[in-house]
Amino acid sequence: MDFDEDTRHLTVEFNHDDKAACFARSMVELGTSDSRVFDGFFSQLSALGESGHSISERATNFALGVVASIEPRDEVEAMLAAQMAVTHQASMMMGRRLNHVTTIPQQDAAERRVQ
Repeated sequence: MDFDEDTRHLTVEFNHDDKAACFARSMVELGTSDSRVFDGFFSQLSALGESGHSISERATNFALGVVASIEPRDEVEAMLAAQMAVTHQASMMMGRRLNHVTTIPQQDAAERRVQ
């Protein structure tokens, strides 16, 4: 996955000689045999981003890794696994913000977001 900040263009390529095999394996890891579902699922996870970035290769790969480790048997299980990964990332981000506040108003704002 490569994101060009200047053009705001995301390119997804498999870094392997047999791209078809990589595509098939990725679909299995995401619990689908439908390329339309895979495309939509992957584009949604690619848009996760992280603090200061609209798209993050690291955040996307983390979410994909979480989904793959859960070994979903179908698209519904893959979506639930993705929601777990995204919720975890959001919780960790808000926890980090809460841990780095320096004023009471910042603490109050961060605390309300965590609740």
